[in-house]
Amino acid sequence: MLIFRQFLWGAAFYGTYVLLTKFFLDELNYSEADTIMMMGAFGAVGPVFSAVGGFVADRYLGSFRAVYIGYTVYTFGFFLLGFGASNLNVPLSIFAIALIGYARGLSATSPTVLLGNSYSATNREAFQQGLTINYSLNNLGSFSSKYLFPFLVAYLAYQGNFYIAAGIMSITLVLFVLFKQQFIAVGNDLDRQPVSSKVWMGFVVAPPSCWVWCIGYSQIWMPVNTCCMP
Repeated sequence: MLIFRQFLWGAAFYGTYVLLTKFFLDELNYSEADTIMMMGAFGAVGPVFSAVGGFVADRYLGSFRAVYIGYTVYTFGFFLLGFGASNLNVPLSIFAIALIGYARGLSATSPTVLLGNSYSATNREAFQQGLTINYSLNNLGSFSSKYLFPFLVAYLAYQGNFYIAAGIMSITLVLFVLFKQQFIAVGNDLDRQPVSSKVWMGFVVAPPSCWVWCIGYSQIWMPVNTCCMP
């Protein structure tokens, strides 16, 4: 299930990512410079948060919780991006992208931990083989969606593709619910312990903070003001 999840994630994330540049240029009327800045902000959030997300998973949440929460935020972010695209709502679209970047960072490292814990310490060769298959399926999902999603824009528009990505991520959530006990069993000790209210509060504050950072970094209001000028 963890390996199949990687295929679904690759399809949803990279299928959306390949559309964002044209979405900002054509639908939100961004200039090339502002689009580059926005994509730079989006690209920076994920890797930065990946380092933080691994620490948070090991220290505060647990590997299973980090993935489960991250994928829940992913699903919500893709859905909001579709809704923002259907209404050409710039702030909502930026907030959705901030959520996706936040979710990427939080959940990026933990699936590999869960996969590694699924194998015994004496069976590391099988783990290496599983890891190879895992990332091969990730590349297959990415490859498929990068070619299919742009074609689907002609029939479903941008919002339709973003909704498809939300649907794909919702499948991963269903899998995590169905196999919850098995995933918790291969998680770390924190997955079997309650989380403090302070930690939960941090996760409530983090997404809006990402949104504010993206707005400041990309100068979000510049394209809006420009398109309103006579």
